[in-house]
Amino acid sequence: MIPNKALASKRDRLGTAVVAVGLEVCWIMHTRFAMLAPGWTAFLYARQRTLLGLNVSLAAAMTISLLTLENQGLGLSTIWTTFLSVALLVGTTVGAAKLTGGRAVLPQRRLAIDGSAELSGLVHPEDRFAAEQAEARAFWTGVSQVMRFRLRQEDGSYQWSEVRTDPTYGVRGSIDALIAEDEQPMAISGERLDASELGPVRAAHVLEEVFGNAWAFDAEGRWIYLPLFAQTTLGKTPDELNLSVDEGYISWKDLLHPDEYDVVAEKWSHSIKTGDPFNAEHRIRRKTGFAWARSAARSVRNKDGLIVGWYGTSIDIDVYRKNLSDLQAREQSLSELIDLVPGHLWLLSPDGQPIFSNKRMTDYLGFGFADARKQGVSLGSMVDRVIHPDDIERFKETLQRSLDTGSSFLNRSRVRRSDGVYRWLEERAEPFRDQNGRILQWYGISHDIDDQINAEGALCRSERHLHGLLDALPIQVCSWVPSGEMTYVNKRCSDALGFAEVNFADFLATAQALLHPDDVEKVSTTATRCLSTGLPFALRYRRRSSDGSFRWLDGRFEPLRDESGAIAEWYGLVIDVDDEVRGQEKLRAAQVELARASRAATLAELSASIAHEVAQPLAALVSSSDACQRWLTSEPPNTERALRALERVISSASSAVDVVTGIRALFKQVGDARTVSDLGTVIARTCDLVADEAAHHRVRWDVVIEEGLPVLAFDNVQIQQVLVNLMRNAIEAMEVTSDRRVLTVRVCQVDGFVRVEISDTGPGIEYPEQIFQSFFTTKAEGMGMGLAICRSIVETHGGRLWAEAVEPHGAKFIFTLAPSAQSDFEPKPQSHDACGV
Repeated sequence: MIPNKALASKRDRLGTAVVAVGLEVCWIMHTRFAMLAPGWTAFLYARQRTLLGLNVSLAAAMTISLLTLENQGLGLSTIWTTFLSVALLVGTTVGAAKLTGGRAVLPQRRLAIDGSAELSGLVHPEDRFAAEQAEARAFWTGVSQVMRFRLRQEDGSYQWSEVRTDPTYGVRGSIDALIAEDEQPMAISGERLDASELGPVRAAHVLEEVFGNAWAFDAEGRWIYLPLFAQTTLGKTPDELNLSVDEGYISWKDLLHPDEYDVVAEKWSHSIKTGDPFNAEHRIRRKTGFAWARSAARSVRNKDGLIVGWYGTSIDIDVYRKNLSDLQAREQSLSELIDLVPGHLWLLSPDGQPIFSNKRMTDYLGFGFADARKQGVSLGSMVDRVIHPDDIERFKETLQRSLDTGSSFLNRSRVRRSDGVYRWLEERAEPFRDQNGRILQWYGISHDIDDQINAEGALCRSERHLHGLLDALPIQVCSWVPSGEMTYVNKRCSDALGFAEVNFADFLATAQALLHPDDVEKVSTTATRCLSTGLPFALRYRRRSSDGSFRWLDGRFEPLRDESGAIAEWYGLVIDVDDEVRGQEKLRAAQVELARASRAATLAELSASIAHEVAQPLAALVSSSDACQRWLTSEPPNTERALRALERVISSASSAVDVVTGIRALFKQVGDARTVSDLGTVIARTCDLVADEAAHHRVRWDVVIEEGLPVLAFDNVQIQQVLVNLMRNAIEAMEVTSDRRVLTVRVCQVDGFVRVEISDTGPGIEYPEQIFQSFFTTKAEGMGMGLAICRSIVETHGGRLWAEAVEPHGAKFIFTLAPSAQSDFEPKPQSHDACGV
């Protein structure tokens, strides 16, 4: 409400008249009681008819003091002086009590109120106008207002309290209270302007002069005044706007944006009914479109307190809202950016108390710094809650040192995640200072480095394992950079050279000092050339060991080059090969001895071979001679049989002579004795040679020779020797069997080669491959040379000899001969009974 200054002026004149009449009566009638009426009037006026009990007590005290002074018989001047002093003292005391508003004895509290509805129900009627002014100031300026009013308590009494009035559109800020210790209490008297004398239209004109825009409504909320400029801008007249009231809407209907109509209509209707101030922020429809405005209206009352109209103003805040929208969008973008940063961002106060944490950190910890601060959780409690027990002390010491000195904060610790798992984080914080260097806040960021820590741990373990492996291996490893700094020397190398950490020059000098005198020049020349050209170094040399003996070493050094081809580092490897070198020397000596023994063994083998080859025809000769003797000494003598045996004797003797001749030709390196021959004839002659032996062992022959065999060129004596060996072996193999004894000889052509198969029905072969090795025999009196010589002969003829098992029992020896290149040879008809079977 507006203070009524005219009424206050009338009260001032009345009080002055009463005091003047009282003084005049006192001087005329010489009595002090004439001052009681003006005294009472002055004190009641000063107290504004409130605190009645205190006023009555004060008046009684003044009356008693006045009577006491008069009964003392004092002089008039003394009485008046004393009376005025007491009045002045009482007035000063009352004024001081009024100035402090009872704060010394009344409890204080602070309350935040949004909206006129709460104010109208809680604020003392005499303080309501000041509260409305504070609300309006907060609405227009966007700054919260903190003042002191009397608020109604639950028991109906009023108590002085600090009240914070915030703007209704959500602006918040830290502000100072608009109160002082020596101010007067905000009690509004009847000095407010009587707005009924102005009227809503005149009040609107006053606002228009101040704000450039104003309007007025009647008590029912109809438009009664709208500036011409506003009508032009809106394109509406008051009469056109009032049509919406007849339709059941408020008179703002055609001006409001549909999205804000319900809110504004509710506020306006409430103000019309109650007379409370109207404040609203909304969009107004103009000719050019909607624009944001901030509107406020106040009621105008008559002397009886009835609302006679409304006046108010609207301020264009479209640019402000657009700027605010841009700021909010930027704030939202910044907030999203902060939440998307791949790290945990946080803020601390200058004394280290938590203020803010971004979403990543909030999700990680399971709670936010802001929520923890509201709940009164200190940083120390938070550290005890989330930091690993083994890292708490170090974390607190590092943080406290940064808070005390203002230096940057850097720390690594294990932090418990919301799921209870501890992970390594690296925390960094920097102080933000004002122009005077005072720390305002601490800005921090934490990174999850658990994977990095684990990787570093694995790398360290791998490095230790590698170093242990290099130290355990019987090798010497070292490396250096071209600048001369040794980058690595394993334990075996350092023990061998007698140092651990030196530069390359010392390393090279030490290594050269230990070289064998005979190897110094060779090693120095090679090393110098490799280091100057970048070629690899590979050399075997001798070096003195710790026991003073020289040992052979194999040194190899390779350069590692970068992308440009420059040498980045040299890697060296030295292996002790002394045992190998000395073993090679022993091996060479053994090889010499072995060669000597081999020559002796070869001579023995040759002797055995000659004996074996000669023994075959000689054995046949002896057998035929015995047969001839038997036939001649029989009764009567069988001359025909004897002659045939004698012919075999002659043939065997010739074979023995041929064998000896062939061996002599071998030593004389005589040319090849191969001729184109009939293989069937050779097989028949061979069968005749071993016929008696086969008959003696009751062995039956089965010879099958395929017709049309290709031309063959071979050494008759050698091939006959192979046939005799294989046939005699077959006969001897069947000696242990009592079943059917059959020696089968088959000759055929397979894949362009002539294939000869000699099989028996003996027990078979146990070692089909080893029987062809020299000196390997299964016979008690055998020499183990027959099959080896046979395979050698067949292979020299371009063929192959091998053995196979025959089911259900027996063995088969097979050899092949390559056809001759002489195409003019015509094969002769083969005889299938060459052996007389």
